[in-house]
Amino acid sequence: MDNFSDALKAFIRKKYAEVHTVISVCTGIFSLAHSGVLDGHRVTATRMFLPKLRKEFPKIEVTEKRW
Repeated sequence: MDNFSDALKAFIRKKYAEVHTVISVCTGIFSLAHSGVLDGHRVTATRMFLPKLRKEFPKIEVTEKRW
């Protein structure tokens, strides 16, 4: 179970539909991941978060490449 409210996830999905590019800072990637908007996309993050992202979100392609 995650600590992200349904309202937050719905807000992220709504805003995601309105933009071309999404970025996050620090642990913000987990809000995006829990909302599902990163599914099927390639993402990167601080190296310390990569294992957790790979384990918890198998639908996201996690890469160590930064650019």
